Amino acid sequence: MATSSQFLPSIGMKGTWSLKSPFDLLVMSTTQYTCVKVESLAASEAAGDDPYTNIYQRNNASQSDYDNDIAANAFLVTLTSDTGDVVVFPNTAIVSIPDTDGVSYRNLVMSVALGPIPDSMDLLNLENEVKTLVLGAVGVKSSVYFTQRGGMTVLTTQQSTSLENYRTSVMNGQQSNAYQLMMANAQITSLQQKIRELESYIKKQVGITT
Repeated sequence: MATSSQFLPSIGMKGTWSLKSPFDLLVMSTTQYTCVKVESLAASEAAGDDPYTNIYQRNNASQSDYDNDIAANAFLVTLTSDTGDVVVFPNTAIVSIPDTDGVSYRNLVMSVALGPIPDSMDLLNLENEVKTLVLGAVGVKSSVYFTQRGGMTVLTTQQSTSLENYRTSVMNGQQSNAYQLMMANAQITSLQQKIRELESYIKKQVGITT
């Protein structure tokens, strides 16, 4: 964060703010606020808004704090949060302002609809494949949760067989890169084992001992 005891923010400035006591409780350090208004303290007083009572006294600031800000030609800053909170304080209370070079982060959850799945289907491989894919794509160790949407559907044996046959044909035709890599690694491991067995057989045939 940039710092300034007399900083006058501009309209539209958004990010996290830090304020001096007693105004520090107006903002949360993890919440982003947007500056929507900057008004001269003297102008607010002249307009009959009573900023001392509504802003200073309400936040336990003293009369001397108010008088000092009037003498310093201070401004009132109005911020709003994404949740609709509105806070007003003098610019002399600012300790730190939003860093324009900062990077915004959001907590995201990716959901995938699997459709109707038979109770007998083992989803462990899918769970591990998703975890591996997420780790490789965004560098996050994820948790996979399976939740049921709606009630249970009961299919006839014929309907279930048709659905599973269709599902199998789709899987065989559109295997993911991660699945293909897993199968390739399994094949490599099997071939390496066969090579070791073949090498051992050849050595025995020619009388080589290790």
